[in-house]
Amino acid sequence: MAVRVRVPLAALLMHLIFSGMQKINFHRFRLVLMALSALVSVCLFVSCGVDSGHFRLTGDFKNLKQGEFYIYSPDNASLHIDTIHVVKGSFTYETPMQENSTLVVVFPNFYERAVFATPGKEISMHGDATHLKDTEVTGDDDNKLYTEFELETSKNGDADIKKRISKFIDENPHSRVAQYLVNKYMVFTDKPNYRDASEMLKRLAKAQPEEPHLGEWAARLGNMRTEGEQMPTFVTRNIEGRRVANNSLKGDVNVIYLWASWRYESVSVIKMLKKMKNKYGNRLGVLTISLDADMYRIRERIRLDSLRWDMVQEKDMFEGDLLPSLGMYTVPDNIVFDRNGRILGRTLDRKQLEDLIKSKLDK
Repeated sequence: MAVRVRVPLAALLMHLIFSGMQKINFHRFRLVLMALSALVSVCLFVSCGVDSGHFRLTGDFKNLKQGEFYIYSPDNASLHIDTIHVVKGSFTYETPMQENSTLVVVFPNFYERAVFATPGKEISMHGDATHLKDTEVTGDDDNKLYTEFELETSKNGDADIKKRISKFIDENPHSRVAQYLVNKYMVFTDKPNYRDASEMLKRLAKAQPEEPHLGEWAARLGNMRTEGEQMPTFVTRNIEGRRVANNSLKGDVNVIYLWASWRYESVSVIKMLKKMKNKYGNRLGVLTISLDADMYRIRERIRLDSLRWDMVQEKDMFEGDLLPSLGMYTVPDNIVFDRNGRILGRTLDRKQLEDLIKSKLDK
């Protein structure tokens, strides 16, 4: 097909050029430009597709001349945090990919939009920088379904979100979007509902027997430790190689905090924890776990904030052993427990975390 299209264009271009060498006129010159433009467009179309080992994401945004988005994958540790550069409102991002993955684009206002990526495919984002919640993702059925769900949520709120997700599962039991929606709105939220999330995942596992991780995830959520229950045991090592475990935290109140330098709100919480630690001393125990792959960023944060507690680097992100054992599956995240290991709260926002610490230690 490419030969049949390109040869006539090339022949026409050569004919116009050489036959016009004796006398150039505007009409002939315009035809030359049109033929050249068509030839270049066809060549690009034929030769610049996405190969089976890569995924491409393109985007165009109104009211945004230039800027940067972050992009990461919550379910594929091999896809590290990366930067998307927006120039004149557009971008093209391409990454190696061997299996279906969920990518999350983080906008400058920290709003996130998921992209369901498939090797060999190109997906597009379209939006307005002044209304990022209305960003559309197009290119296949999964991304269309996801966009429709999020646009409805943006318009009507999430008061009936559990009912809507359940309906989505009934109508799309084989879609990978369903699991993402359960995680986003039922698990990784200020008020998680682990029991209902587990039941929804069991339904998905039944519809998708080829995806054993769904059943495993449902079982984990069913056993998730919540407020009033005992902390799960864990053992790890800090960035200096020293052993860190449950009994390393001996405060009246203890906080395990999961953060990353590319999640600004988590950096602000670390600063708050530093102030709390200065105020309460040994009565407050703190352990921070970073998802940063770059050790320099971690040590720089320690230096800038003069942190004096254990810092752990978790390069394997959510596919390692540590975070699943703690029931931590999003960033930022936190668990608060007392001296006896009883959970006082988890997945709290900045103000909730600060208020809980004060309420327990200002007595």
